[in-house]
Amino acid sequence: MKNDMTAAVVARNLVTPRDNRLLARRSDELAVKESLALSVQCAGSVSNMAQRLYARTRHVESLVAEIQSLKQEIKGFKHENKELHKLAHSYATSMKRKIDQMQDTDGQILLDHRRFVGLFQQHLPSSSGAAPRSEAPTDQPLLPPPSVAPPTAEAPPTTEAPPDQ
Repeated sequence: MKNDMTAAVVARNLVTPRDNRLLARRSDELAVKESLALSVQCAGSVSNMAQRLYARTRHVESLVAEIQSLKQEIKGFKHENKELHKLAHSYATSMKRKIDQMQDTDGQILLDHRRFVGLFQQHLPSSSGAAPRSEAPTDQPLLPPPSVAPPTAEAPPTTEAPPDQ
């Protein structure tokens, strides 16, 4: 407080009726000094509370900003998830079509092979009079059924002769 007059005005506004009775027995100068001390304490408390409220407000504002950032991140993840779902569905549909086509092709190849073997047997001259023998029995398919995956063709061909038995 800059002067005693300001302190007296502040003290007058802070004093309760009970305080008036206690202060009535004191001299004006002593009452003003005590009121001034009380006012300074109150002002310090109010200032301290204001600083704490200001700090909490800043903390809340930073948390709100973080929440907004996380919401944006979640929104991005949801969009990415939706795109990945579409991509996975498209891939599954495409693979289903390709598998169906491969199964149809496998069946057609098997039929063509059997026809070719039949034609070959009809046109092959027989030197011993016996009917030529097919390499594979006709009652067993040469290719595995379409539901069974064919073996991988990654094994290198062997150039060695098969062992004699």
